[in-house]
Amino acid sequence: MNDKSIKHENETMCVLDFETTGLIPTTDEIIETCLKIYQKNIQYNSLSKPDKVGKCEPGFHGAYILPKITEITGITNQMIHNKGISQKLLAKDIFEFLQNNDVKYIVAHNGEQFDFIFLKLLFIKYGYDYKKFSFIDTIQLLKNIDKIENVNRPSYSQKNICLGLNIKQQFAHRAYGDVYDLENIIDK
Repeated sequence: MNDKSIKHENETMCVLDFETTGLIPTTDEIIETCLKIYQKNIQYNSLSKPDKVGKCEPGFHGAYILPKITEITGITNQMIHNKGISQKLLAKDIFEFLQNNDVKYIVAHNGEQFDFIFLKLLFIKYGYDYKKFSFIDTIQLLKNIDKIENVNRPSYSQKNICLGLNIKQQFAHRAYGDVYDLENIIDK
């Protein structure tokens, strides 16, 4: 029996990605979430309504996000209005998904500067304990590997990493697309 076949309790790895109303975790909010258990077909996807109305003019379907966010992600105010859940329910759903799947490690690309901050702030706001999870940022991991191997990479963007590994991105800047791309990066 090799080491890979030994299952350690509470050592499941989950890949995470958020799409948000902007880049500032203390003022912007999550509008799309994808969590996927690494190498398994177990996932959670959701659109979510920000607690605060966005900076754009209110329209028929609300003003959750600026047009620039729609341009980048393809997520519209109408999509959020029709299918989005509350931030409170999102926090509960994420925590339960992580608990129910015995997740110990949460992996995200640029997680230390972005996704993990959003997750931790969401959990703090609604009273969930994020300290039981370990966080792995693939940018930091790649930088450490490159330092050891004396590699000078021009960019650590997920797009650039995918290009360098010949991974074809199909749904970049959608949470589910970025999660699948990151899982492919990890597998390489």
